[in-house]
Amino acid sequence: MADSVKLNYSAFKDYRQSGGVQQAVHELAERIASRATGAATVRGAVYKATPAQDTSKGSSSLVVCANFQAKLDQNKYNTLSHALGGSL
Repeated sequence: MADSVKLNYSAFKDYRQSGGVQQAVHELAERIASRATGAATVRGAVYKATPAQDTSKGSSSLVVCANFQAKLDQNKYNTLSHALGGSL
């Protein structure tokens, strides 16, 4: 058994910024946006996912309010938190 393990952080970062990971991140964000739109209380509220982008640590994709109704819904009912499974 080895006494220590040396991690290659730049390789981890390259992997987290790869196309396959970015696609998976974006697909998860789209599922959250779809759940939020379906759970919205304000009529006409739409949430959407942004395409995945590189960050200093890997990749990220945002779920945002796509219209004014979604902003109202998010402010009053915290719909995005509920779509993530939160109970705030």
